[in-house]
Amino acid sequence: ESVINNKYLYPKYKDERILDMAVERYKQDYPDIENNEEQKKEHDKEIDNIIPLSKVSLEKIWPLVEGKIGSLQKKIKIYINEELVFIGYTDIILKDGTIIDLKTSKKKWAFEKEKLEKQPLLYSKYFFDNHPDKFKCKFKFYIIVKTQKPYFMPREVVITQRQCENFIKTLSYKRERILNHIKFFEKEKDPMVFPGNQDSFLCSKEMCSLWKRCEKNLDWKIVKD
Repeated sequence: ESVINNKYLYPKYKDERILDMAVERYKQDYPDIENNEEQKKEHDKEIDNIIPLSKVSLEKIWPLVEGKIGSLQKKIKIYINEELVFIGYTDIILKDGTIIDLKTSKKKWAFEKEKLEKQPLLYSKYFFDNHPDKFKCKFKFYIIVKTQKPYFMPREVVITQRQCENFIKTLSYKRERILNHIKFFEKEKDPMVFPGNQDSFLCSKEMCSLWKRCEKNLDWKIVKD
């Protein structure tokens, strides 16, 4: 569905590819917008806020990626090992494999904050799996700072194959520790061995494959899908 023909979005910005991403995101956030007046109001409020952000996107971001885009809003699988697979969504992947994540922030990012983010390390695994002949992966954050007058702040991280491998080893090690805790938890039936957090979005049937164990051993009722 083209953004130009979508009656809920302003047609004044004519680059369909960037704005179509916004349409898809808002469809996920407001699945019943056609029939729900409350969702319609929330949606329109969000759109009023995103118009100046879209302007920054088209004026600052689009010239940097025009003609270079390989994919937009791509669902990817990142294989840590045979049993552990992460599902991610990339905003933009350039033809040369560079991964770009579009972010908004209420304030300017601190100096070298991008180097503390784990996302580039994780997503670089997808890059190296698809470019085994490469030794470095470029990951770019295109940040729009939501001040009264929004502005664009690009940040870039270069991840080496060695850094990626070390991060994956760390994830695998942490996974084994968690599984060992779970085994002990099942044996001892002591909630404090492996305390869950029902307030976390991860504590749900969709995000955690072990939810049945908490229902059985802790008498929890996991209601979140």
